[in-house]
Order: sequence, then structure tokens, then C-alpha cells
Amino acid sequence: MGEPRCYGLRRRSTFLGRAVRWGDWRKDVVWRLFPRGSARYDDALVHERLQCDLPRAVLPGDLYHETYVTRADVERKSDAYAELGARQLHARGACAHAAAPWLHAAWAWLRCFVLRLGFLDGRTGVAVAAMQARVAFRKYRRLRALCLQAHGSPRAENS
Repeated sequence: MGEPRCYGLRRRSTFLGRAVRWGDWRKDVVWRLFPRGSARYDDALVHERLQCDLPRAVLPGDLYHETYVTRADVERKSDAYAELGARQLHARGACAHAAAPWLHAAWAWLRCFVLRLGFLDGRTGVAVAAMQARVAFRKYRRLRALCLQAHGSPRAENS
């Protein structure tokens, strides 16, 4: 039968009904099959990762994933991801300076749309990159608020 492995499938995502082939979602693999007791998920509040020391292999075929069906889904999930991401960073001791929301949003957009070729998805690539930037902006704006609330002033060295 061979040595035990952790198996995954490539995820093919849609955004508002349109396929996403590039950008930040382009090489997404979902790890789902592994021997019982050989893996666990980390304690991240959002986008948990599978912790497994076994060799990994990607199975043939795709796992189709409808991420956001409506604009309301985009807003609701984006707000939730931003809030959870900010809380997670704050729990690790991170804080953000005043420019952090803008800088992280710009980087998220540049990474998704330009560096990871999101522009090849056309209007869908524009929408996904804009959403990624919006989530980053909201996350770091919320992190700044959490730091100000907890400390009275942000500790910019951890942004």
C-alpha cells in the first residue's frame, strides 16, 4: 500500500459566479485526506492550516468551491475575516501605526492583481484584488483600534 501520506485536491474557486484562475487563489490546495491521528489544524481564528508531518501529494481532479455568491456575501465574509484577522494579530502582540491600513491594502492589491497575475482574470481579477485590499485595510484599521483601546497608543514597531 505504500507509506502514509497527506492528500489534497486543487481548489477551483468562483467569485460571484465567475471562475478565478489567477491572483491570490491560483495555487490553492485543500488538504483533506490523511491517516487518523496524523494531523491537526492549527489554532488560527481564520484560514486554519493543517499541521501534518507526512509527505504530501496532490490528487488528480479538482474541488470546486463557490466562495462568494452575492455582493452581500462578499461584505459579510470580508468583515468577518478582517475582524478575526485583527483579533488574531492583536492576540500575538501586534499593533499598527496610522499608515498600516493603507500600506497593507496597497500591498494586498499589488500582490493579488499584479504579482500573482490577477489581471489575467479580467473584471473578476479586479474584483478579487479589490476585495483582498478591502479586507487588509479593514483588518489593520481594526487592529489599530484594538491597540489604541488596549494601550492608549499604538506600538508601531509590530505593524
